Amino acid sequence: MEKVQGPWGVRDASDPDANFRHLKAQAARYKRGQKLRRVFLWGAIAGLTSVASFALAWSAMSWKPWTWLPSGLATTKLSSGSWTPAMMAKHIAASPNCAAARAAGLAPAYRGQLGYWPQHDRDNDGIACEPYPRRW
Repeated sequence: MEKVQGPWGVRDASDPDANFRHLKAQAARYKRGQKLRRVFLWGAIAGLTSVASFALAWSAMSWKPWTWLPSGLATTKLSSGSWTPAMMAKHIAASPNCAAARAAGLAPAYRGQLGYWPQHDRDNDGIACEPYPRRW
């Protein structure tokens, strides 16, 4: 390299082509690292998704259905097949609150009957969505 006298002293003369090649190589190294990080990130996301899917499928296979229903209802009504799909739809439609149960025509409901949900039975007397408070 030749030395060039400038206003701030003597410096090496720069070769623009060599400078460009150097910067291009730096950019290529940076892009290669970014690409590898992206590939590893998406691989990790895919791996975690597959593990979560497997765990969800495993838990769904080992889950005992209708455990959230009142006791006795799961064994008597659902397993015997005495509820039609329309009755099941009404029962599920009554689940959010008592207003929904009244709209479905299932209120008040007694324990073990269609439309009874434990969260609607405030005083735990076996009658859900009572129109009046029970007096003893």
